[in-house]
Amino acid sequence: MTKRIIKLTVNGEPYEVAVEPHWTLLDTVREELRLTGSKEGCGTGDCGACSMIVDGRLITSCLMLAVEADGSEVLTIEGLARNWKACGRDPGRDRRKRLLEQRPPEYQERPVVIEVGSL
Repeated sequence: MTKRIIKLTVNGEPYEVAVEPHWTLLDTVREELRLTGSKEGCGTGDCGACSMIVDGRLITSCLMLAVEADGSEVLTIEGLARNWKACGRDPGRDRRKRLLEQRPPEYQERPVVIEVGSL
């Protein structure tokens, strides 16, 4: 298959990436951009381990094709952590703590962090 060039901004940094039409956003971010904080858990979008914020909307990146993100702003868990560290505080800490206490133990923390970051 022929690769397609897409342009996207990830965590504030502009990228131009050659992708196969069937690659997911998750695959592209992890393999091509080497940002490995987001993980593939279930592969069906149910667990939230692959959560990213695309153009201000929380999405499951294992279900979104990379070509669909062409021209988009993407925020990963690494970008969210960097933003919180840069401001010297963690504005979602109390909300995350409450959410973690309410979730069943089989869920990972990462999806909660990215969910709270999208609020």
